[in-house]
Amino acid sequence: MEIMRRTSLTNYLAECRRRECNNLRKAVPGPLVAYQVICVRKSTKKSACRLGTGNALEELSRDARCRRPPNHMIRILIADDHVVVRAGLRRILERRTGWKVCAEAGDGKEAISKAMETKPDVAVLDYSMPVLNGLYVTQQIRSDLPQTEVLVFTIHDDEALIRQVLSAGARGYVIKPDPTSQLLDAIEALSLHKPFFSTTVSNILLASLLAQPSPDGKLSDRERRMVQMIAESHTNREMADILNTSVNCVEYRRKALMRKLDFCSTADIVRYAVRNGMVEP
Repeated sequence: MEIMRRTSLTNYLAECRRRECNNLRKAVPGPLVAYQVICVRKSTKKSACRLGTGNALEELSRDARCRRPPNHMIRILIADDHVVVRAGLRRILERRTGWKVCAEAGDGKEAISKAMETKPDVAVLDYSMPVLNGLYVTQQIRSDLPQTEVLVFTIHDDEALIRQVLSAGARGYVIKPDPTSQLLDAIEALSLHKPFFSTTVSNILLASLLAQPSPDGKLSDRERRMVQMIAESHTNREMADILNTSVNCVEYRRKALMRKLDFCSTADIVRYAVRNGMVEP
């Protein structure tokens, strides 16, 4: 026979990702209640064999939390020179179940000291802080505490500054005017050691990327054609015939091309051509 046991899964469903809960939700008649089915089969000796789903639920829960240890409290350091900002952030962050602000700092030096003392999961840093700025603090924290992720939370949206702090080891960047939900998403992502950039920052970086010239943009059409022919192992004589010019002219242009690309050998040209899609590898 089947024995049905009703179990509240409010917290569980809140933490599981939608895709990973599809199989579980098929057995959920309502948003807050699920049924666990335990089959009890009687043998000829009137003994029973219980087949439960408890272990499966625990495995799914662990996977849904991206392998975060059970009941793990996300510990957060807030570093900002404005008391009002720190107080507001603390109120917002500690509303989340399982989140705790373990320390606050009002300047860069204090931020490093508090980080060494408390070893937070995520350090939320302003860039413009007294004594030591966010760039230096990021470098020190990432160097001494590699398990602590750094989220820069600042008013500055300068592309060069964003690149500097990312190079220093920050894995997240959120602009203060961005929606609060993006700050919360950033902390959640960094606590799982995943990078996060707010919409504003993503747009800045994307615009910068698109504005950069392509790797071979500095070459003329004739030079690109020469690179392709060299990579395809054409001789100088063959290239001269194709380009309808003299061998001496091809040799001169070939040397000029090597200087322009700062290459030392034909192998460099071949790798360049393959990397930029001029020839098939």
